[in-house]
Amino acid sequence: LFAQIPESATPETVRQRLSALYSESDFIQIEDEARLREALEQLPCCTSSKEGGSRGEPLNLVVIGETDAWAAAFVRRGYRYAVVSPQYALGRPEDVAAQKQAQWVAAQPHTVRLWLTPIRYQGKPVWIAQTSAPLGGRFQLQTITGNPAPIDPDIDEARLDVVQDLIYSQGLAKLGFVKGVGRVASTHPRETPSGATYHTDGLRAVMLFKTRFIPISELEFFEWERLIDHYRRQVEPAEAP
Repeated sequence: LFAQIPESATPETVRQRLSALYSESDFIQIEDEARLREALEQLPCCTSSKEGGSRGEPLNLVVIGETDAWAAAFVRRGYRYAVVSPQYALGRPEDVAAQKQAQWVAAQPHTVRLWLTPIRYQGKPVWIAQTSAPLGGRFQLQTITGNPAPIDPDIDEARLDVVQDLIYSQGLAKLGFVKGVGRVASTHPRETPSGATYHTDGLRAVMLFKTRFIPISELEFFEWERLIDHYRRQVEPAEAP
């Protein structure tokens, strides 16, 4: 994910820049899951403009773990360093960006942008992230220099695609969901500054990674929001079975 690009920053330069983002006094050390959930739900809901105004796409992922752990997991599932149009959160553009790629068959072109936060959970760095897919999916041709395609309005599908993908990375140790941007109904979608629209259940997925190989049978869960219960609460009484 930290690709060495000619005439650009080397991976080590990126690491040094990230390590200098926060001072020791900025770190929020968290040990228990209840406090972690509270801290994650207080993170910004969405990306913003460069000036910090106008809400963009929802920040719908949280990644926890040492960089070598989660970066290796993403790489195993075909994600690679990508040059993307910048989005802003925590007062800066994304620290890392990656896209799903494949050699022979066009992959689902999910884009993942990550920002390092000052939160540490049991000593592990916490990243807030945003994922979406272009309208048209793998059939949408994109170029680095061209204008990005509008996002698929069903932004939850992109979030779940990434989560399901990383379950098979052999690095995902724990999974859960917390409240994020809040529910946006498909009947009243929200528009971003770019003119795209989206709807969402309002949750952000939380993924904790470890450096050792972890089979799916050992995957654990944060006992927070459950997707099935969340969707049941959205059903109007008149529509209930």
